[in-house]
Amino acid sequence: SSKSVSDSSVPGWVLLRAYLKTDSRDDLVSPLFQDPETAEFWLFRIRQLRNTAGEPIGLIIARQSPEALVATFSQLSLSEGQSIAILDEAMRLVARRPLAQGDEDLLGKKVSEVNTRQFIESGQRSAQVVTESPLDGLSRFYAFSRVKDTPYIVVVGEETSVALADWKNGLWASSIGLLLVGVVG
Repeated sequence: SSKSVSDSSVPGWVLLRAYLKTDSRDDLVSPLFQDPETAEFWLFRIRQLRNTAGEPIGLIIARQSPEALVATFSQLSLSEGQSIAILDEAMRLVARRPLAQGDEDLLGKKVSEVNTRQFIESGQRSAQVVTESPLDGLSRFYAFSRVKDTPYIVVVGEETSVALADWKNGLWASSIGLLLVGVVG
């Protein structure tokens, strides 16, 4: 119980206690938390236990390093020019693929991008936009989607130059075909 645990003895306890006070759901997932002492990042899953009368009798709290998501992301196969990221609602980067050499320190950093902020503030379930990536500066098609019952957003992107390459090639082939039909025909 929270009465027998001091705030400093459990990493994230202050965050968890505040989160539990503001949310009445029995199953919660926390936003990204950075331990102030170790600087490590954690995600928490909190499950309220109830007796047969429905009264709260305890909590199950599990913490997970975002590195587990990064490891899962590393197994995804993405086509050239595609990217996928998870952000929390405070716009902190939880995981991203591809993650270039030296980008490991981006995890937990706040992403500054106006379209993402507008999506988060809108309350929409999903949205799409074309804009430059705040991480690599490339123009991309982006799709945003909220992860149900969590404070997380999945952002999937595809470079516009890669996505439109086949369209441009098809346009050239069609144009040449029409020109030949006009000349021969």
